Amino acid sequence: MCGLLAKNNFQDFNWDVFKERFVSDFGKVEEKRYSLEQLLEFAYRKFGKTKEDLVVLNELSWQRRREYAARVNASVNPQMKAEN
Repeated sequence: MCGLLAKNNFQDFNWDVFKERFVSDFGKVEEKRYSLEQLLEFAYRKFGKTKEDLVVLNELSWQRRREYAARVNASVNPQMKAEN
């Protein structure tokens, strides 16, 4: 969510830098630097989001990814057919 907000608000936004900063702040999944309870507390304190809110946002994010993938595949497939 923060990444999309930053991307929309800053023209010089870079996903790679965002990902590096995210790992620096929160660690990698394998590290388990913070417990689920700590992460949920942070989400509520920082963004006012509950676990249920985060689940809904995650579902919306995956839906956007699927729609984007479908659009990209739809635009690539006609080009591939034309080349064959």
